[in-house]
Amino acid sequence: MILRFLGTACGVPTVSRYNASIALTFDDRTYVLDCGEPCAASLIRAGISPLSVKAAFITHAHRDHIAGLPTLIGVGDVLKCL
Repeated sequence: MILRFLGTACGVPTVSRYNASIALTFDDRTYVLDCGEPCAASLIRAGISPLSVKAAFITHAHRDHIAGLPTLIGVGDVLKCL
């Protein structure tokens, strides 16, 4: 099991921190806790394919926890075409 903090900023992104997002990886399966922007890009930068994400769990509906969800969902379709 590998736990990666992809973003830990509070409310707004900063120069050194993105919005809330955590990736939990078991073997070839990844689960995301919160999808703050830029969740999909942060996964790719961490060497994790967004296609390996099996589920995303959202703690609450504040923008800094959900703004990256549409991109995370859509990037899978783009990557499948490459």
